This record gives sequence, structure tokens and C-alpha cells, in this order.
Amino acid sequence: MYRNNKSQKSVLWFLIVASIAILIVIVVLITNSKSHDETWDLRPMIMVNGELYLDTGKKAPAEIAESAVVGQITSSVDASEKPTEEGQTNFGLEGANYAYFEDNIVVLINNEWVIFEKETEFSEVKVYLNKENNGMYEEITIETKDNQKTFQWRNVTNPTYVPIKYIADVNNDNKDEIIIILTTGYGTGVHVQDIHILNLENLTEIFIEDPIEAINSTVTSSIIADGNKVNVEVKWDNQTIEKTYDKSYAGLWFEKVAFGSHVEYEVENNRIVAKVSCAISPAGFAFTAVVLYDENLKVINIEVVDNEANIGTEEETYSISYENKRYYPTKK
Repeated sequence: MYRNNKSQKSVLWFLIVASIAILIVIVVLITNSKSHDETWDLRPMIMVNGELYLDTGKKAPAEIAESAVVGQITSSVDASEKPTEEGQTNFGLEGANYAYFEDNIVVLINNEWVIFEKETEFSEVKVYLNKENNGMYEEITIETKDNQKTFQWRNVTNPTYVPIKYIADVNNDNKDEIIIILTTGYGTGVHVQDIHILNLENLTEIFIEDPIEAINSTVTSSIIADGNKVNVEVKWDNQTIEKTYDKSYAGLWFEKVAFGSHVEYEVENNRIVAKVSCAISPAGFAFTAVVLYDENLKVINIEVVDNEANIGTEEETYSISYENKRYYPTKK
């Protein structure tokens, strides 16, 4: 009888300990599922004369004279930290020259002078992703020095597609806006971004015209089979592109060009640009519609580009490389 009681007590203690362990795991899982604040790298910056200068992603419009060079990058901290010493960066490149340019600093990166602007009270804009559900974040918080606001925006959880942030005066009001570009879908034949523009001072959202609606009201097309050939025609603003394919080029042909399985946004020279794929079949993206916005964030011009005609050419646009990272402030 004594041995049975002792055995029963051992089993009881084992069950109690196991239950506590399971309860702890459940609590941790529930806590983690409620909110997921991503931590990203800070915007690239350099310290010069005790002040921080932040990367703008813009090239200097003129060549920098050797006499303007004031120093070389001497050291670097982690990308999630701010530099604290003269000539120090958070993006490496020790030994690279930097110089004064107007009220800014320029740094020689990949043989190009890149403009770094002085840190202001609005420079630190933080983006937090929350409410993870079925591969999507369903809530996004934007935080500045003076304000914080949460939006019911969506972004995929895949870390390859973290939000892209720009700070630029895209509506020509002499004040910078916050531009947030999100990825809402990706996969084979799909890469869809969404764009949101916020007033930097009070975080109110500013309307921007939908590029797909603008394209559908401006661009017409037809895809017509003719024996073993398929004729594709795209028309817009008194311009026309005509192409002929072998019917075997695609197993399934659309009746007309389809827009929207790829939608990507950029900020170029303080203007919003959308690039929208034009598909002639499920896997055939023959054209790209380049959509340019004006200062009222309305579509001012649409240009359809023949993708196949551009094969082998190099597009001369600038983008921050730094090991192809996207930079975000860190939540402490």
C-alpha cells in the first residue's frame, strides 16, 4: 500500500509539472500572437562636427571638388545604432571621402556622391508591424517624435518584403511627407505593392489616385488570334504598340492586356512613380505601364514600355545599395 501511494504521488507531481510547462508555452504563444513589433536597421547616417546627417538616397547634381572634401569615414557602428564619433557611420565604408555640399554632407559611395541631410526633429519616423494573421500583418503603426497613429493597413510577413519608407516633398508644399510602400501580395507572377502618404506633422493620410483606374481609363488593348499567330495591340494617348507572337508562345492567351499582377512604386525627384505590369498571358508580361504623378498626386502621364524591346539595356536609375538592405529605425 505504501509503495502504491508513493507511486501515485510521483505520477501526480509529474502531471502537475507537465501541466505548468504546457500552460507557460500557451501563454507565450498567445502573447506573441497578439503583437509583433519588427526591429529594423536605422536610416544610414554619418556624424560630422558633432551632428548627424541622414541618407536621402539622392545623388549630388554636380561634381564635388577635391578642395571640398573635409574627411574620410574612420569607423562604423552596427546598422541599428547611431554614430557617436566624428567621421563614424552605421553603414561601413571606412576610408570613403565625405564633403560639404550646400547645407548637407555628401559621401562618395560606389563612385557617386550621395547627399546626406542634417537630422531634424522629424527625421526619425518609425514603422511597426502588428497583428500577424495568416501570413499578413493587419495593423501598422507610424511613429514620429510628436505623434503616433495606427492604421488598418496590410503587409506580408515575409521579411523580404518589409515596408519601404521615403521622406520627401511629393506634393510641392515645401514640407516633407511620409511615404510608406507596403507589399500586399507576392508569388509566381505576382508582386503587388500599396502606397500611403502621410502629413509629416499630424500623420493624416493624403489621397493618391489609383494607378490601375487611371490605366484602365487611358489604355486600350486587344489580343487577337490569327491562325498560328497572335496579334497584340496597345493604344494610349495617340500612341500604339503592335506585336505579333507565335501562338505557341503561350498556352493561354488573354482577350486583352491585363494590368495589376505587378504594381510597384518609387519616389523619383520628389515625384511618385508607379510601374504596373501588362500581361498578355498568365506568365507573359510584355509591357510595363509607367505612371507619373503630379504635385496633386494625380496621374499626369502614362507611358507603356515594351519590355522585350528593353532587354539588354541598362536603366540608369539610382537606388541605395548598402548590401540591398531596407532601413528602418529600431524600437527600443
